[in-house]
Parts: sequence; C-alpha cells; structure tokens
Amino acid sequence: MKSTILFIVLIIATVYSQQIVNVQQLYKTLYIQHTPEDMNWSFNSLVNGGLLIDMKQYCDAEPGILSCTLPNIPDCESISLVGSIAGQGETNVHMVTEFNCTVYHLDEF
Repeated sequence: MKSTILFIVLIIATVYSQQIVNVQQLYKTLYIQHTPEDMNWSFNSLVNGGLLIDMKQYCDAEPGILSCTLPNIPDCESISLVGSIAGQGETNVHMVTEFNCTVYHLDEF
C-alpha cells in the first residue's frame, strides 16, 4: 500500500513540475531547457499573434534540452511545446513560455 501511494505522489509531482526552464537564441538556433528531462515531443512551435509556426522538423531532442536550428527565425512572442513524459503513457503535456525571437533571415549567418 505504501509503495502505491509513493508511486502516485511521484507521478503527480512529475506532472506538476513540467515547464520550460530557459530559452536562449544563438543566431538561428533556439536552445529550450525543460523539465522533466525525458519528453517525447509531438509538436514544437513559435507563436506570433496567435499564429503557430511549426518548427518540429528543425529540432533535436536531448534529455533536458531541445535545440532547434531553423532556416529563418521569424518574429515571435512565445514558444509552445506539446509532448508526453517518457514512460508515462499518452498524457499530453503543454508548455508555453514568453520569448521574443531575434529575427534572422536566410542571407544572415
């Protein structure tokens, strides 16, 4: 019984500790730190004026960090990530953080 309660508490703590911790931009690459570290991402996007710009095909996921190298960095006001916590089934987690992109185009860098 105690192990079941402990397991439930750990699951709840994991689900409620999900967040985007930090976002950094280096030219055309975004580095997005997140918790929990082991995520299976289904949708990654930049958001500008309510418009979602899909960037999943440009992203590589490693434990705790998602790096996205885009051909262009458009104007954006936030970043939205949707995925599931690895090993915890199909429960979708939606994380959003405010972030203003620095615009870079194809001919720069």
